[in-house]
Amino acid sequence: MPTTTPPTPKPAAPQPASRPIPISFVVSGGVSLGAYEAGFLHYLVESMKMMPELFDMKIATGASAGSINGLLALLASCDARQDDPQASLFFRTWAEVGFPALFDAKETSPIALFARTAMKNVATRILGRIDAGFPTTCDVVLGVSTTRLSSKKDTLGTRSGLSLPRTEEKFVLRLRGNGEGQRSTLENYVDTTYGFPQILLPFEKNPKPLDALRDLLFASSAFPFAFNPISLPHCLSSPQKPDAPCTLETAQRAPFVDGGVFDNQPLGLAARLAGDGLAPQAEEGGRARFVSPLRRKNAPRPDDALFVYVDPELTSYPAPPEDSDAKKMHSATSLMTHYLGMFVSSARSKELVDVLEASPDLREKLILAGADTPPVSQSLASFFGFFDKNFRVFDFYLGMRAARLFLDRRLGGKLARLRGERPKLTHYEDQPTKNLEPYRCIRAVLDDDGNPQEACRPVSKELRAALQTSMARLYDRCARAKSLGSLDAGEDRACAKAMRGDEPPRVPLVPVVREGFHRQGASESELAYVVRLLAGYGFVFHDLGLESASASRIERTIHEELRNVFEAFADAQPENGAVVGALGRTLLGHLTYVPASFILHVGFGPVVEVGGSLRLGAGISRFLRATASIDGGGLSSFSGGGGAYFTLAPMAGLEAELLPISGPNIQPRVGIRGGYLFSTVDSFLIGSCNEPDKRVCSRVTAQAYAAVSIFERIRLQLAFAMLPAVRSGEDFSWSLLPTGGVQFLWP
Repeated sequence: MPTTTPPTPKPAAPQPASRPIPISFVVSGGVSLGAYEAGFLHYLVESMKMMPELFDMKIATGASAGSINGLLALLASCDARQDDPQASLFFRTWAEVGFPALFDAKETSPIALFARTAMKNVATRILGRIDAGFPTTCDVVLGVSTTRLSSKKDTLGTRSGLSLPRTEEKFVLRLRGNGEGQRSTLENYVDTTYGFPQILLPFEKNPKPLDALRDLLFASSAFPFAFNPISLPHCLSSPQKPDAPCTLETAQRAPFVDGGVFDNQPLGLAARLAGDGLAPQAEEGGRARFVSPLRRKNAPRPDDALFVYVDPELTSYPAPPEDSDAKKMHSATSLMTHYLGMFVSSARSKELVDVLEASPDLREKLILAGADTPPVSQSLASFFGFFDKNFRVFDFYLGMRAARLFLDRRLGGKLARLRGERPKLTHYEDQPTKNLEPYRCIRAVLDDDGNPQEACRPVSKELRAALQTSMARLYDRCARAKSLGSLDAGEDRACAKAMRGDEPPRVPLVPVVREGFHRQGASESELAYVVRLLAGYGFVFHDLGLESASASRIERTIHEELRNVFEAFADAQPENGAVVGALGRTLLGHLTYVPASFILHVGFGPVVEVGGSLRLGAGISRFLRATASIDGGGLSSFSGGGGAYFTLAPMAGLEAELLPISGPNIQPRVGIRGGYLFSTVDSFLIGSCNEPDKRVCSRVTAQAYAAVSIFERIRLQLAFAMLPAVRSGEDFSWSLLPTGGVQFLWP
């Protein structure tokens, strides 16, 4: 007899929450996109502070830049209202961290490209705020993801003889306020009785506990090859001695690097801290509190807890199209590059996937905060934002605007389901605020909130150009997605318009450009595309010292700055510097290549040649160069038995670089040039030419040549030189002139 499955009962309607919702922030690493994250968190935290009856910010976890922004979010939640975004720790942290402050050739080490000078200044400011104290109501927990440079072996059982390599480490700290003017208390918030050793910082009997926090932030953001690993003092708890203090004397040291290497989105840590650390919902109107001491029991998360997941790499607009499978398998290098990209992305998100698979219910408590408009800093593997402060300023305000949409659309909807009704939300700008002009301009243009002409007039032309560039990239990305068969514009009205073929709306006071200017060319690199947009829309690269420059000049300057970084890194190597330099140039070639504005070369062979070439124009014409040279010949005649002579041949012409096959490693060129050869045989035309059929006299000359430069430094050239007959009895003559030498470049 067939059996029937009873119908699944409908879930009960959500019960109205009786206390402010405990909020946990999960903040990913993002390189210079940390400025975007900072703007997002500043707006969201300040808005939540205006609604204390709804929100209670308790936990933040992060990796790399996310660990810094997570700490800043917790500090801001404990602080008084900040009515000026540019006075916030968020803004001041990211506005200062630019390329000039990061790179100092004298500070480059064999394992790190950049210096921490700017980060040390940032850390001093952050720690100074902690030292100044917070109200006693401040009680927050920070989780920081790190990676050991060398795995630590943990024994599996007392008699097993087996060991487990321990690479990932997650530090958990609790910060409690002791009143304004009193240093806040920092302590490890772990279960020291737990059967698996827990990692601790040496806070006990430490006269400078904030130094340990500073080193932890440096370690979590020590991206491999960008910054030196940090030797971090730490202890490992023992279940047999749970009360053993962790002091500087008992701590061990080991080098740690970026936590985002293996866990760029520590959601699992935040979920565990909320489940084990937050006490169950208490009396009506009470606030969430942490249990003491912590006991790890894998408790379920509180029913009313929410997790705000901040990752600017999450986008509501279409992602860039992937290469086809055939292109990925075209060669060993292309397949290796594909495998490497897969490994990095899967390693960084593995824990996130595992957490959501093991706890499907967590999806209902997770609110994703992505980007619906591309930040300017997203180019060059999210490193582009370091090249100009205005990029980071714009992305900060763009993040603020994203937080406004997040609050209204995603968080508001989640609150309605959790509490049974949609509460009235308060926004940061509902109370008097300063320095909101860029935010209001972005809102007016992107969200039709206000008059764009009036809102954008007080904003600098650089921020207006950055906004126009972000819109152009969004429209291009969406149009390309449609051309590849996608019709999904998501929630973005602008993307839907782009898919219909519309041009991006024009930001007020931005230079007018031709139709289709926003579209990326088929062979145009990402960097060349973004620089072309910015230059066309009037952005001035003040931090690069380029007050007025073409797109190609700007791109070339960025190229030179990056090459200086790789050359300093190669020079710092105690061994195999040439190999490291070659790898650096290859990596640079994947990012950017622009022919230099001016090249001076010196070559040696049958003649000694000194020459130079000047790039003519930008864009598609940047392959063409004006060239001039002087050849000194006749040198071999001094070693023969006949009459010695010397020639000088000034020439001018045109040279073309074969850009389709050019790059930072190899630069092939062809050229033609003509001039006049002056010879000592006729005293440089002052005397007469005797026996013109036997001797080289002054006359017209022309050359066609092919040259190749290697790494833009070594030049090899083969010229076909012609000397037409201009006198009676003189013969037409030709010769092949191979030369080799060096080049000197100016951007």
